[in-house]
Amino acid sequence: MPAERRRPGQGSRVSEDDSTFTWPTTQPTQPTHEPAEYHHVFFNGRKYEKTRVERRRNFEGWIRPVTEGGPAHEANLNRVVICKDCLIVPANITSEDRDGDLVCADCGLVLDKIVSTESEWRSFANDENGVDKCRVGGGESVLFGDSKLELQTSIGPGQNDMARALERAQKNLSGKDGRKAASLAGGFSDIAAFCAKGGFPDSAKEVAQQVYKIFMDEPKRKNFPYAALLGACLVLGCRQAKFGRGFKEICLLCKCTIKEIGRAYKAVVDIIQAHEAKIQEKRAQNIHVNNTIGAYNAEQNSTSALDLIVRMTERLGLPMKVKILADQIASEEEKTIACLAGRRPSTVAASSLLMAIKFMKIDKTTIQVAEVAKISPHTLTKTYKLLNSYADKLIDAKWAKDGSGDFANLKKSDD
Repeated sequence: MPAERRRPGQGSRVSEDDSTFTWPTTQPTQPTHEPAEYHHVFFNGRKYEKTRVERRRNFEGWIRPVTEGGPAHEANLNRVVICKDCLIVPANITSEDRDGDLVCADCGLVLDKIVSTESEWRSFANDENGVDKCRVGGGESVLFGDSKLELQTSIGPGQNDMARALERAQKNLSGKDGRKAASLAGGFSDIAAFCAKGGFPDSAKEVAQQVYKIFMDEPKRKNFPYAALLGACLVLGCRQAKFGRGFKEICLLCKCTIKEIGRAYKAVVDIIQAHEAKIQEKRAQNIHVNNTIGAYNAEQNSTSALDLIVRMTERLGLPMKVKILADQIASEEEKTIACLAGRRPSTVAASSLLMAIKFMKIDKTTIQVAEVAKISPHTLTKTYKLLNSYADKLIDAKWAKDGSGDFANLKKSDD
């Protein structure tokens, strides 16, 4: 008698001594085109049906004899995936990858869903105080990478020598990576706090954080005071984001000297330039580089007087025509005369703005302009005198013709 298909260790469902049935003695050796009639055992998802007759061509597998009068039917652990509607074995089931469905090719019934088609909630902003419906998590952080997905373990303080030894081993094991992650998180938090305090835009904050990450990833970096390093990153971030901020303003924000920020700034720029050079070299060799940071642009590595004039005009509450005239004065001074060459951009911006204010006879004093520019009134007065000697070359005559101002106002001394 042929062996019945069953799992290892599973008893036979039919007794060999029972003479109430007969096994199929022959199987067609050659494929025939006539339908063959066999008895099958089917599982419809809820229970097994004892007998059912299906007529299919050239079907030669998974047959079962009629068991009328035999022992009770047992659960068949050799389960076969079949269609619940047509109940044909073997089932003709196809996978629709486009829709993520398991479909019966005979009747078209959708048997199961491979991919969930429910709504996926993602968190793109923190402007809601309700329950977060995000089920898939946030995207990978450009700053932290995959470090946020790591499992951090620690050993608490022990009471004996063995526990203290394990604690030291744990610290040495996580060592550099742990301290690096902590320093990165702390630096990002402090940069965000400085940007919020100084009113910096998000673009400047993101670039400053990216610059800080590149600097901290450099193994041969120099050590600088923490506040000076953050100030250097903020200066570079503001310049790359085209947001005018001078060294002195960053110094007042970070509470450090210009000399300290200047040293740190030079080191940070060198590391950023080396980082960008490596990326360009790999790209020249057709090597894919996932450069999601791209924090440095050599063409934006300086703050011009035009960038500072905009903010000074807004803080003083001056009309737009004063800003336009101050921009023209600063541009002409840089292109043709260059009498203030080597001066800081804040000094050039304040001198140009003061000349435009006096030309249009606006009620603003030298002290007010110097306070906004974060420079001393004495320095502003000195540079203004140099600039005033070239007033006829810096200011177009059309401003006097249309009645916007008068050159005679420049000759009057400031109160």
